[in-house]
This record gives sequence, C-alpha cells and structure tokens, in this order.
Amino acid sequence: MASRNIKKGLLIVSGGILQIFALKRARELGIETYLADGSETCVARPYADHFCLVDTKDIDGMEQLTKKLCAEGKISGVYTQGADVEYTVARAARAAGLPGIDPVAALNCNNKILTRKLLANAGISRIPFAAVERPDEAREAALRIGFPCYIKPADNSASRGMTRLTSAYGL
Repeated sequence: MASRNIKKGLLIVSGGILQIFALKRARELGIETYLADGSETCVARPYADHFCLVDTKDIDGMEQLTKKLCAEGKISGVYTQGADVEYTVARAARAAGLPGIDPVAALNCNNKILTRKLLANAGISRIPFAAVERPDEAREAALRIGFPCYIKPADNSASRGMTRLTSAYGL
C-alpha cells in the first residue's frame, strides 16, 4: 500500500515585515504557508502561498480559521514573530489541538500590567508601577512614583508607544 504524501502547512499570524523571513524560509523548506492578517495589503502577503483575511487581534476568528485549516489537514502549526500577537497564536493553537505555549503564559508575557504584577508578587522586581485608565489616574500615579517615569501601553512590546515624563507638566 502506497503511503500518501500529505503536505502540511503553517499558519503565520500577522503580515508585517518580520514575517517575511519566516514565509521565505518555509517556502525553502517546502512548507505551504497560510498568512492571516487584517489587512489585504499587508507587506508580507506576496510571500505567502495563501492569504486569510482575519484580524490578528480577532481571537475567535483566528481560532476558527486554525481549527478549519487543521481539520482539513492543511496545517500542522501556527506561528508568529515580533508581532505582539502571542496570545492570539497561543489561543488558536490550543483551540486546534496544536502544540503551543499556554495561553495564560502568553497573556502574562504580552500584557505589561500582568507581567509587572507577577514579577512584583514573586519578589523579582521592585520597580514601582501603576495601571491606569484615565489621565487623572496617570497624574496621581506619576506623582506617587516620582520622576522620571514612563507611560506605556499595556499590550505593546519594546518601546512602542512609550513616553518618558520628567515632570507633571501637561498631565
């Protein structure tokens, strides 16, 4: 009996510039690629074998897409790099029964408030921080923490969206 050669692919979440290398490398390895992004004109689209219009923060949509592609035998993994969608990828992999990191761990790494709370509770970090939602809360927190201090979105990596404050002026 002849064995069937099933070509399994890879779902790559996010069509940003950092995914281009992964898409090119997958092609070199003979892996069929499925790229999911919320923009039909994303920069990595020309490098993918297939494109799926699903926003990278649409967790339910990404879970459904991953389960569908997995059930059809089209993918054996879901992946991203440098796109701040590790929680989406973890949830999608879990939903489809694919290998991946625990979604709670991914969320704890992605959400800077959760990260800071975990580090403080474990005694690893003593850096003062505050989670705020409104400008008046930001002012109170900055005055309590002291200057210089930084304001940063809870769900961006690196220094994107970060502002250094040297005084309460303008807060």
